[in-house]
Amino acid sequence: MVVALGAVTAMQMTLAQWNWSRKDEKGEYLMRGIRPFDRDNYWICLSGEKTRDPATGGLVPEVLFRIRKPSPVKFFVNPIENMINKVAHREDQTGTEIALRAVSSWMPGQYQIEPKHPIKDVATGLIASANPALRVPAELALNRTAIGPIVPQREQGIESQYQIGPGTSATAQAIGQGGLKGAAAGGLWGGTFGEFIGGHPGALAGGAIGATAGAIGVSPRQADYVLKGIGGGLSQEATTVTDPFFGGVNQAQRHQGIAKVKDVPFAGPILGRFVTPGGSYEQEKASKDFYDGMQQAQQQKATFDLLIKQDPQKAYQYQRQSGDLMFKLGVATEISQRVAALRQMQDQVSQSKDLSEDQRNEYLQRIFQARLSMLQAGTRIWKPAASPSPSNSKGTGNAER
Repeated sequence: MVVALGAVTAMQMTLAQWNWSRKDEKGEYLMRGIRPFDRDNYWICLSGEKTRDPATGGLVPEVLFRIRKPSPVKFFVNPIENMINKVAHREDQTGTEIALRAVSSWMPGQYQIEPKHPIKDVATGLIASANPALRVPAELALNRTAIGPIVPQREQGIESQYQIGPGTSATAQAIGQGGLKGAAAGGLWGGTFGEFIGGHPGALAGGAIGATAGAIGVSPRQADYVLKGIGGGLSQEATTVTDPFFGGVNQAQRHQGIAKVKDVPFAGPILGRFVTPGGSYEQEKASKDFYDGMQQAQQQKATFDLLIKQDPQKAYQYQRQSGDLMFKLGVATEISQRVAALRQMQDQVSQSKDLSEDQRNEYLQRIFQARLSMLQAGTRIWKPAASPSPSNSKGTGNAER
C-alpha cells in the first residue's frame, strides 16, 4: 500500500509539473483555467493548446484526458501538491480556500465548501451523494450543484422562461415555454429517453410524464439540468436527438480538437467526460465574484431604504458606514446590463448563417474577452486589486518547476 501510494504520488507530481509548465501566449498558467473542482477530483493532462468552448465562445485549455482520482489519492496526495503550488505562487486562492477545497473533495457529493456557509454546504454535499431520484429534486430546491448554482443570481429576478444560458439545450428552452410547445418538447424527450432504457413501454411512460411536465413550463435552466442529470449519457443522447426539432444548433460543427469525441453518437456524452470539461472557469469565477458582490450591495440598499422610513438618522449613519454604496451599485448595474447585451450578441453570432466558421470564431472570441473584461472590472468594485506581488502569475525564479 505504501509503495503503491508512493508511486502514485510520483506520477501525480510528474503530471503536475507538466501541466503547470504549460502557458498561454501571455505567459499565464493554463492550469488556472481549469476549475479547482476538476483539479482536485481528476487527474488532468493538458495539451498545452487552447480549444473553443461552445458554451461561452471563448478559448479554454484543451484537456487530453481527465480520470477520476481514487479517494486515498485525494486524501494523501492532493494536500502535498496544493502546498507546493501555493509556495510556488501558482495558486491564486488563499490558504483557507485551498483547505476547504481539500475537505470538499473528501466529502460525499464533493460540494465546494464556501467560507461563508460551511455547514450548509456539507449538508448539501450529503444530499448530492444520493440516488438521482432524490438528488435531482433536492438540488433543484436548493438551486445548487457541485459546480455552482442551477439558475445564477443575475437571472433569479426575471420570469422563469427567460432563464437561459449559452449552453441551455433547445429542448429545454422549448419546455420552458410551457403550453403545447412545452408538452411537445417534454413528451418527445421523455419518449426518446424512455425508448433508450425501456423500449416501447418506456417510451410510452416517458412520453406521458414528459408531456405533463412540459405543459406546465419551468425554467429552461432547471429543465436542462434535469435532462442532463437524471440519466447520465443516455439522457444527454436523448437531448441530441430532440434538439433539431426545436431549432437546436448542430453541436457537431462546434466542438474542436479532442473535444470532437463528444459528437460520437451515443458514446459521445460518456467519452466527453474524459476530455475537456465545458465552460470557462476564468469567466465563471469573475461572474460569481461580481454578482455575489452585487447581491450584497442590493441587500445593503434595501436595508438603507427600510431605515430611511423608520429612522432617518440611523439610515444616514448606516450610509456613512457603507461608503460610496450607491455609486458602486450604479456602476455595477450598468456593467450588468452591458454583460447581458454581450450575451445576447453571442447568441446572435452563434446562430448566424451569414458568417464563415473563421469569422464566427473570431467574433465569439472578441465577445468573450469583452464580457470577461467587464466582469473582472466589476469585481474590482467590490474587491480592489491587491498590490503586485514579487512573484506574479507568470512565475519567476524558483517558482518554476
